[in-house]
Amino acid sequence: MKKYILLLFAIFTLSIANAQWQQCNGPYGGSIRAVVVSDTTVFVSTDNYKIYKSDDNGANWNLSYKGMPSGYIQSLAVKGTNIFAGIMGSGVLLSTDNGSSWNVVDSGLINISVYSLAVSGDNIFAGTWGNGVFKSINNGTSWTASNTGITNSYVLSFAISGTNIFAGSRLEGVFLSSDNGSSWDTLNKGLPMPIDINALAVNGTNIYAGTTYGVYKYNSNDSSWSVTGLFDMTINSLAIEDTNIYAGTNNGLFVSTNNGNNWIAINNGLPNHKISAITVNGTKIFIGLIDAGVFLSTNNGASWSSVNTGIKSSATFPLANVGSDTLYSVAEYNGLFKSVNNGMDWSSIFFNIDDSQVWLLAVDGSTIFAGNEGGDILRSTDNGLIWMTVKHFVQDTIVGSIAISGSNIFAGTEYSGVYLSTDNGINWTSINNGLTSSNDPKSFRIVAIIDTNIFVVNESGTLFVSSNNGTSWHQINCVTGTIASIVKFDNNLIYSNSSNVLYQITFNGINWISTCRNSNIDLIPLCVSGTNIFATNGNSGIGIYLSSDTGTTWIPVYEGLNDSIIFSLTTNGTYLFAGTQGGVWRRPLSEMVGINELQSSKLEAIKVYPNPTKDNLTIETNTNTNQRIEIINLIGQTVYTNSINKKATINTSAFANGVYILKLSSDKETVVRKFVKE
Repeated sequence: MKKYILLLFAIFTLSIANAQWQQCNGPYGGSIRAVVVSDTTVFVSTDNYKIYKSDDNGANWNLSYKGMPSGYIQSLAVKGTNIFAGIMGSGVLLSTDNGSSWNVVDSGLINISVYSLAVSGDNIFAGTWGNGVFKSINNGTSWTASNTGITNSYVLSFAISGTNIFAGSRLEGVFLSSDNGSSWDTLNKGLPMPIDINALAVNGTNIYAGTTYGVYKYNSNDSSWSVTGLFDMTINSLAIEDTNIYAGTNNGLFVSTNNGNNWIAINNGLPNHKISAITVNGTKIFIGLIDAGVFLSTNNGASWSSVNTGIKSSATFPLANVGSDTLYSVAEYNGLFKSVNNGMDWSSIFFNIDDSQVWLLAVDGSTIFAGNEGGDILRSTDNGLIWMTVKHFVQDTIVGSIAISGSNIFAGTEYSGVYLSTDNGINWTSINNGLTSSNDPKSFRIVAIIDTNIFVVNESGTLFVSSNNGTSWHQINCVTGTIASIVKFDNNLIYSNSSNVLYQITFNGINWISTCRNSNIDLIPLCVSGTNIFATNGNSGIGIYLSSDTGTTWIPVYEGLNDSIIFSLTTNGTYLFAGTQGGVWRRPLSEMVGINELQSSKLEAIKVYPNPTKDNLTIETNTNTNQRIEIINLIGQTVYTNSINKKATINTSAFANGVYILKLSSDKETVVRKFVKE
């Protein structure tokens, strides 16, 4: 008897139906590109092509603009009630209603990669990546080139001092215009060339330049620059308030109260030291961090507090679930986050360690282990409140995986092999006997523990197993090709290789056997729930796919996540959680794994043939009621729509070869079938 897929229309969950994914409240933060204040509203641009605004000094943020991944929103500027945004690859945006709406204003811009913006009276200046400076005298309606005298076409920064306009370039220093951009002169005496001018700021008669070699101050008496400090650092941003000069670097935030002669670090409360943007609004200082969002100080930088609620920009990597409703996640350089309500809300638990990115989490009750790119294994015994380093490896070692089996804790590293701890991480022993690698020292990651078997993969995609806690290892020779991704599936393993072929590995009591499940996929399996496997696209990382037949066929289940890169998936039995470039999303498993093959006497009369098909596909139903037909490919595109009354034949000769989803809908129910076009 054939089996059919039956779903109520209201909960139809293929990617062509109503979106069922829900974005969670966090983790908040992410990489900030620019910060600007317009009256009482603060605007920030993020690394995921969005602009957020806050009307309450950063306590809450709302999405103001969602762009396309064609270029970063690199700069923001304010002119009266107008807010301008410069986008690398998309020109200039203008909002005249405090960020409620935005319009492209790029007429005359022959280069739409806009890196920097500045306002001087009625003039707006745009610095481009490749074609120098453009000027608008009509709020961006039209632009004209303003490059006479400029010898470098990459303009990184601006500063305005009265009628003087300073432009900072890539490699060729500073240019000055005293005639509203009609002509420019070089202003490089004293600067070590070549040099990038990443930021410019004005304080009275003093001009400051943030460069790849520290902060420089311009002396108008002898028309030359001199270094004032931080000469061993790259300066990303500058801001001035009264006598305070603030400099943002990749080594933290610094302040000078004496015209740049001395600098003091002011980083108390910051999760990392990568400062990308600074703006000052009265007694409030807002800074943007790479990977950690926005922070606010109201005491001249003596202390900082996170103000990220609503900014959904963090790239979320490992996700770990414990119990029924508690999860942990790590946001890129933004620390550890915890949720106790099925991922809906997240609270931040910052690591009390350096800036090293934490990649992996393993949880055992209240004890959490994490590994970072600095070669550390970290442990918390109080649910992430306090952390200590329990193991530090040699230089250049990266801890890439951690797994727990009873009292044994295994760690896989890049360049230092596999380690075992039997005393809760206090002591670690190298367990590399029998492991081979093209690198020396060895690079391995732990991929699964099944009963007493521990599985690891080296950097070349070769699989090894140990059944004695790592005392010895042997290679599993049944693997075809090199492993690209692998997950535990029941008491077996599912892996995809570099040739995009999906296999299942089983143990028959004597040998390990590899069986091909799908020979034409481009998917990376990431998560398993019962008999259901979830995967993402192997090339782009975009999209989530579900297989309920051990990888033979797949259907898309990512409506609402079309432009989100998937970094990690996990499930707690109730929800599937996706760690993406824009935070955590969740979807009830019942909506997806509910696409089960259910027998129904009513549906048995529906016929779809031939399957596989080449040129024509025939559909027969047992009802005289008109029903809607939709055919969807595996990337979620609807390739055919029509209606049927009892019987229809569809010409499929123009369809690309592959697996398709056929959706047959009435007012009461929806039937879903898979068919193959050869």
